[in-house]
Amino acid sequence: MPPSEISDLLDEMPPKVRHLCEADVLKLAQQLPGEEFIMFTRCGFPFGTMVVTPTRLIVDLQDGGVEVTEFADVWSFELLEGGKKALGGYSETFLISTMKNGTRFSKRTLDGGLWGIQTGRAILEAHEQYALSTHAGGSGPAPDRRVASYGTRGTVASPRGDATAVGDTEVEDADSDEGLRTDIADALEEAPSDIRNEILTIAVDAVNCLNAYLSADEGVELMTSVAPDATERLTRNGVLALTHRRVIYVGPGPQALAWPLKAITDLDESPGRLTITAGVNVPVKTFLFPGGDWGSAFCNRVRWAMTEAVIADE
Repeated sequence: MPPSEISDLLDEMPPKVRHLCEADVLKLAQQLPGEEFIMFTRCGFPFGTMVVTPTRLIVDLQDGGVEVTEFADVWSFELLEGGKKALGGYSETFLISTMKNGTRFSKRTLDGGLWGIQTGRAILEAHEQYALSTHAGGSGPAPDRRVASYGTRGTVASPRGDATAVGDTEVEDADSDEGLRTDIADALEEAPSDIRNEILTIAVDAVNCLNAYLSADEGVELMTSVAPDATERLTRNGVLALTHRRVIYVGPGPQALAWPLKAITDLDESPGRLTITAGVNVPVKTFLFPGGDWGSAFCNRVRWAMTEAVIADE
């Protein structure tokens, strides 16, 4: 990577984090001259300087040695973003890694306040782009990996020309839906503020994927945050969307499932759970699901849509 680009990224960093990382970053850049550095920051557990590349995470450990996490070995990343403290600063941002062998690492922290959050989002984006490119056989032009300036989310590349990612918004403004399709923005507006904030922070990669790939002639009517199964320890980092044709789940990985409304035979809501059944040959799927009035309202809307689809024979 050209030294000028490394220098530009270093100039964007908060001074304290730059002081801790600069020597490690320059050393790694010299050792890996042909590798692109998307972002870098200080991390904990293990402690060191983390560099994000298009294919892996590299940590130059403060006690010596290097730890490398290849994206090929990772099933998913989750990001628990820190929030502003009453007396200043930010609480810790956690990067949770689930490996393809089932191992889960949940203690890694990303330092630097807003910079750490931005780095975490860059990791989610890089892993998503890696998964998409390898699934597609690695053909086509390299995705755009622009990184916005300090204090904003990194720009997520839009695979479809008429779709803009959620990522081009201020970190502090979780309610912003700038760049979303109108139907998705309207669906978010209808959701309670806590669900909307969850979708635009923890589940931002999932809604970006839906925003980019859903056909323009299929409109989203309602959307909520969910986790991919009913394990209480999981965060709701996926979205469940109701369209006029289907119920669609999009989650980390990336991964997606869809059920035509007419094919759904049962929708079972219990406290914190939602189970979708769609015929004998389709696996039953249970999600960790928001409870209370919102959960009931979402399920009622889906049931009405199922009824209309059967009557209309669509």
